[in-house]
Amino acid sequence: MGLFNRTRDDQTVDSPSEEPVEYTPVQLKEIEGRYPDQDNDDDDDDDDIDLDADDLDTEKQTTLLPTPRWKRFTTYNSQFKSHLIAALPRYCQPGGLKNKKKLHATSYLDALRGYAAWIVFMFHTFNTYDPSWRLQPFISIIFAGNGMVALFFVISGYVLSYRLLQHIRNRAAVPVLESLVSSLFRRYLRLYGSCVLSLVIVFIMVRLRWYDGMGDLYIPSFFGQLGDFCLNTFFFINPFAEVKGYFTKEVFISKYLGPMWTIPVEFRGSVIVFVFLAAVCKLSTRSRMLLTWLIILVSYGWTDVYVAEFFMGMFVADLSLGRNPDRLKKAANAPADSLPSHNSQEMPISGSSSSSSSGSAQSIPSKIFYSLLFILAIFILGQPDQTDLGVWGPFPWKFLKSWIPWYYNFSAGIFFYLSMGSFLLILSLDSYRTLQLPLEWGFSQYVGDLSFGIYALHPPLAFCFYRDWAEPLREKYLGTSPWAYLPGFLAMTLLVFTAADYFNRLDGKVVKFGRWLQSKMFRW
Repeated sequence: MGLFNRTRDDQTVDSPSEEPVEYTPVQLKEIEGRYPDQDNDDDDDDDDIDLDADDLDTEKQTTLLPTPRWKRFTTYNSQFKSHLIAALPRYCQPGGLKNKKKLHATSYLDALRGYAAWIVFMFHTFNTYDPSWRLQPFISIIFAGNGMVALFFVISGYVLSYRLLQHIRNRAAVPVLESLVSSLFRRYLRLYGSCVLSLVIVFIMVRLRWYDGMGDLYIPSFFGQLGDFCLNTFFFINPFAEVKGYFTKEVFISKYLGPMWTIPVEFRGSVIVFVFLAAVCKLSTRSRMLLTWLIILVSYGWTDVYVAEFFMGMFVADLSLGRNPDRLKKAANAPADSLPSHNSQEMPISGSSSSSSSGSAQSIPSKIFYSLLFILAIFILGQPDQTDLGVWGPFPWKFLKSWIPWYYNFSAGIFFYLSMGSFLLILSLDSYRTLQLPLEWGFSQYVGDLSFGIYALHPPLAFCFYRDWAEPLREKYLGTSPWAYLPGFLAMTLLVFTAADYFNRLDGKVVKFGRWLQSKMFRW
């Protein structure tokens, strides 16, 4: 068997046969690593020229031979399998539901947003007034779609202000500016870019006759449909659209995807948070918190409940940082422009892995208090559409709703108490570590990753699959018993999660594009 015979001026390989030897890319890289370019060999010492007997023995043992064809086929087959597995939804991949990223202090918010999107999907797809068990106390939260919208905005207020508040508390002027301009620059693209992506998917479904909304979306002419879609989308992405209260005619809604009405509200609330923090960044913590609550109160008076929700989330974030000064030290050591990255609609928050209230240091009365606060929040978020709450009858909602200001319109009145329940839920979760633990499980974090995909894609899927296909089959073959709904429920949930999984991969490109655009356009 030949050896690698190396000299100063040339390098040859004695092959076992006279035919040309074919090496795999991996072998070629290994050869290059073992024997670098000979252009610089003239500078080698004499010791590099002569190989003693031990060196020759080593070379004999490490001689690279051509890879057999069967082994190359096995390698290619393994690569194909790995690509095939990666193409599957994460819940089908080995270990796909395990946490693959380090959890931070507020990872629970990502999961909470995902479960909120899931409840909105349940509300739009399965919510009916019969059977009555759906209206019972605490169970009603499973179908509390309106309450989850309020929760979205409170979470957003927390998330968007968290990093800025860290820098403000550290009195770091440059990081405050860097974080502020980066957030403002990318916010529009982050929100509306993902929306346009989902709208394009809906447009394709409309052209395939899989989805027609309430029966008035499809236009026979392709170019007529395309023009209608582009015009509707053009007006929808207007960031200056009037926002008054909540779901009113002043909020422009895409007729192709109704639930996207929250995006103009989300964008407006985001900008208000950024502007407020820029204005108060040099105030004392006490003054900043007092001014925050002043704006919350006047927002209720002006029926701008969504502003109150953003500011209540911001208050909880400020309060949490005050109770956890270790997070401020980590923020001081982090790059100024390192903003939270998102894989769903909002961005996760960087922070310490410690809880907001350590389980060993927190007193028992405090644990009991926040546990009761959590239960109260669940009760409020399960607010019925009218006043009937199952076995409890009209109590206490008939009394509570009588206190809603008389000048509130219908939509603002719906969210009057739901905003308070959302605030109490975030406050209790952030204040009691044990309540966060289920939200840090691998499955919970996975649901959080899919949050925007679930929210955006469930309406067309509910129409084209559940209403037009699953429900007729259920009525024909299974009847009307409670168990008859189970197959359709499971199939629909699996379909929505699968679609959201793939959408999340596309949505990640929107995030990367925003960062790339910022890196190219920012000059200092």
